[in-house]
Amino acid sequence: MVSNRKFAIGSECRLLLEEAAGKHLPFIITNKQDNNWQVYHSTFYALKMHRIIVSLPVPDVSTSQMEPAAGQEIGVSFKKGYNKFLFVTRMVAQEPYEIEPGVMAPSVTLLMPEQIEKVQRRAYNRTKVPAGERISVSFWRTGNPDQGVVWEGMLSDLSAGGIGVRIPRNLISDLVPGEPFHLQFVPLAGFEPLQVNGCFRHATELPEKGEVILGFKMMGLEMEEGGRQTLRQISRIVTIYQRRAPISEHSQMTS
Repeated sequence: MVSNRKFAIGSECRLLLEEAAGKHLPFIITNKQDNNWQVYHSTFYALKMHRIIVSLPVPDVSTSQMEPAAGQEIGVSFKKGYNKFLFVTRMVAQEPYEIEPGVMAPSVTLLMPEQIEKVQRRAYNRTKVPAGERISVSFWRTGNPDQGVVWEGMLSDLSAGGIGVRIPRNLISDLVPGEPFHLQFVPLAGFEPLQVNGCFRHATELPEKGEVILGFKMMGLEMEEGGRQTLRQISRIVTIYQRRAPISEHSQMTS
């Protein structure tokens, strides 16, 4: 069992990962390639000494096939119970693993992390902006392929995993799922601006208003201490939003 601390350390890391491997829990891998965040899906297989054996990562939408390399740094996140767990580790090797007697499968070996951060899963519930709050969001494509074009929209909902931005339907129309963006906004009066990396996931039409809500998945926050601090701040902000909003307005969990 993991304690109520926000971090699992030492033997707690091993116990947590042993349970994840015993249940073959799925998890998400993020890493940076060519200055863009990439997302992959994998499954815990087993623990051996100070190594974690996992299935060969499968690319997400608009993500290229991973070529595992020794020493490659990755971020890992997985759900268990009422919490989501995050850690950073490195790849050690790619080799076959016997998933059942006589059946071999491609796998990747990871280093055991020194600590695992715990975030309550309710922080990943998409939560609408409290009534009366109008929060502007600036967003632009990574790499400035639009020659520095910056779009402005209104924050519709927020979670530790993603952000919804409401814009006029005709403002932007050539979005591709998986396309990387930077987003910046001030979540509440008195707070410092937050800037996050994200990738476009989907658009939800609001025909009666002539608007769409663009859904972005946040990327890479677990990889660096600055990003993890941003994640903690977003989690606190989501809690504030949830306290101000009716329960009926809380939506489903994001990845």
